[in-house]
Amino acid sequence: MKNIKNIFFDFNGTILDDLKLSYELLLNLMDKQNLKHISLNEYREVFGFPVKNYYEKLGFKFPGNSFHEASIYFINEYKSRWKKETELETNCRNILNELKKDGYRLYILSASELSLLNEQLSFFKIKDFFDGISASKDTHAKGKIDYGRDFIKANNIDTSKSILLGDTIHDAEVAKALNMDFVLFTNGHNSKKILSHIGPTVDNYVEFYKYIKKMG
Repeated sequence: MKNIKNIFFDFNGTILDDLKLSYELLLNLMDKQNLKHISLNEYREVFGFPVKNYYEKLGFKFPGNSFHEASIYFINEYKSRWKKETELETNCRNILNELKKDGYRLYILSASELSLLNEQLSFFKIKDFFDGISASKDTHAKGKIDYGRDFIKANNIDTSKSILLGDTIHDAEVAKALNMDFVLFTNGHNSKKILSHIGPTVDNYVEFYKYIKKMG
């Protein structure tokens, strides 16, 4: 059994249920390039990082500066809609509270833009649960290994006593690169079918809490 002291959380699709909004914005972008729509299930099979790569797998073409323009469209639409169209994952707040009371140090490791992430944490009144936040300083969601590594070094965090909860294949890649354990949340942007081939999974926050307690 491992003596887990630090729990890292991805944000989008793990803490925040923004799956439907993100999917709808993808369909809007597909319309702009006259691409055939994919189903929500298909989206969860192909979503990944870097974002540009997964767009291109869907048939997107990005000549010149068009990927930047697509990114700006997505983030602006997302910012205008998330307050009404997203919510915390079921039981997330309660389990964060329990983990905090149990003495774990809680962190966020996200590809989200830092200023937006801080706004969302404040809006949902969960910012005080977290001991630190590592997030992107731009809007292009390039991935989080490098700034995660910098955050861990700056805060002198023992990754051998740490675990990451995330909802994508990339979260598993991040955890491995940072030498920490991981468990994958199946209610987010990648499907359980995909994630179950990568590592251990949980379907909800109650299961996650039980998983953590079993680790010691």
